[in-house]
Formats: sequence, structure tokens, C-alpha cells
Amino acid sequence: MYNTGIDVSEHNGEIDWEEIRRAGIAFAIIRLGWGRGHLDRLFYEHINGALAAGLPVGVYYYSYADTPKAAEDEAWFTVHVLADCGLSPEKLPLGVWYDMEDADGWKAARGLVEPSRITAMCGAYVDSLKSAGYLVGVYASYDWLTRMIFPERASSWPFWCAQWGRTCDFPEAFLWQYTDQLDIGGHLFDGDRLLGGEIHGRLARSLYGKALSDREMARGSAAILDRASYSLNGSVHSHTTSHRSLKRMMPSSVRSLR
Repeated sequence: MYNTGIDVSEHNGEIDWEEIRRAGIAFAIIRLGWGRGHLDRLFYEHINGALAAGLPVGVYYYSYADTPKAAEDEAWFTVHVLADCGLSPEKLPLGVWYDMEDADGWKAARGLVEPSRITAMCGAYVDSLKSAGYLVGVYASYDWLTRMIFPERASSWPFWCAQWGRTCDFPEAFLWQYTDQLDIGGHLFDGDRLLGGEIHGRLARSLYGKALSDREMARGSAAILDRASYSLNGSVHSHTTSHRSLKRMMPSSVRSLR
């Protein structure tokens, strides 16, 4: 399972991260929050647990944006939480991912499921995180990646494709979410596989101080991740500003919407 990771949120509850590591899981992508200024209830616990277990990490943010400006607000919140707890770009080798989907029908109910709008909102978030120095990409289903995001606007974006089954049919994907039924110790997780691209290079540099050759990358995830050991100096915590005060600092339009 050397190229296999998991993505988690508060919906997974408390996690035994040592059990995750022993199962051969190589990395974790953890939900930072959702919507307009909502911090995932277990964000700090999950980040600290994964780092203590020696797992490289990334984060994702579930969007409830309805305009590009709202997506910028979500990006602003993401950057400020990361800065507040000391997760600088080099400490997130798996990057930051903008989760663009409509799992609960919220977007469809408001007439927001339209390609130009979806693409523009993704672009606003990606551009904002890039300007802060983070590796940033977009998570979406195969269906949405092929129907809802204009390729000419998104040609330089990393993609994380959700397509459950044996193959990923989206060739541009860096990451592939291949199941929501990965059983680890009787608990089910979303399972992800590392496919290549800039994330390989970022992981390699964080672990070895240099990029890997194409041959090393082809052997690839094993060379990078089997020996992964990654941690912060101490635990991640909100040490300058509380989450509540971060929300107070945001524009009223951000606080009042979902």
C-alpha cells in the first residue's frame, strides 16, 4: 500500500493514527473546513495525529461558494487557519485541495451547477492559494472534471479525481480517490492513490532534499513513501488567534452564509 493514502474529516470520528501507519497507509489529506468559515471539528486532532505517526499530510476544503468572490473568501479562511497554526507550504507536501462537488444538492438547489460558474469559483480559490505559496489543486468526481470544469482555464491545475473502481480514466489526475470502502481495523475510509506529477516532487524534496528522477518516480511512490517520516516541531495548534476570532475577522457576508 506504499502509494495509498486516506482522506478524512470529522465524519470519521477519532482515528487511531498508529493503526493507520501500521496498515501501510503512506499519507493523509485532512479536511480543514467547509463553507464560509467553518473549521472542521477534528482538524487539529487529525493533523496532529497524522504527523505524530510520521505521515506526510495535505488538507482539503469543501466548497459552498456561490460566486468567485465567495470562493476567495473560502481561500482567505484556509490561508489564515494554515498560517495561524504554522502549516506553511513546505509542511504540506500533499498540498491544499479545493473540494468541488455537490454531495448534498446545495448547489443544484440554487442553480449553481453550471460549468462557467464552477470553473470560475475553482479558479478564484486556486489563484488565491497559489499567491500564498501553496501547492493547490481541485478535487472533483470524474463526471464533474469532464463536464463542469473548462480545460482551457484549468490546464495548469493539479487534479484529484474521485472515480471508484479499478482504474482512473482522467489522465491529468495527480491523485485518485478510488474507494470509500477502505477497511482499516474495521473502520471504513476514503482511499486515495498517488499517480504522479508535482506532488511526487514535493514529497521527494521534503523527505530527501531533492527531486527524484523519472525512473525513481516510476518505481515511484515506494521510493518516496516507504521511508516517509514527517513531523512538525511540536503539535499544530491555534497559537495566535482562536477559530472564533478568525470568524469574527471575516467579512459579515462570509459569516452569514453557509
